[in-house]
Amino acid sequence: MIRDATQADLPCLAAGMVRLQEAHVRAFPEIYRPFEAGDAVAHLSALLSRPDAFVRVAVQADNVVGHVAFVIETRPESMFTHAQRYGHIAQIEVAPEFRRHGYGRLLLADCERLAAEHG
Repeated sequence: MIRDATQADLPCLAAGMVRLQEAHVRAFPEIYRPFEAGDAVAHLSALLSRPDAFVRVAVQADNVVGHVAFVIETRPESMFTHAQRYGHIAQIEVAPEFRRHGYGRLLLADCERLAAEHG
């Protein structure tokens, strides 16, 4: 099941963000830097309050097993381009023990649905 994230989900989501960021730091230390769970909670809390952002969670038996942060981006017309509106997957993560079970696919499909709904 996919649903909206709540404030109560944030500690779990923050742990996933830290886990994902650690993988990025190991692979590309010249680009990425580590952060703490508290920073992730603050970031996610800010996302939850934005009308153009969606934090969605994959749930199995009442346990959050993954999440996606999806943002509707809007760029104004410029002398070079037409105005643009598109969806941006800012982050997607599934807990290691739940990978390869289709949760990532469900989260991506949910983003496609959100993009269609929000033009």
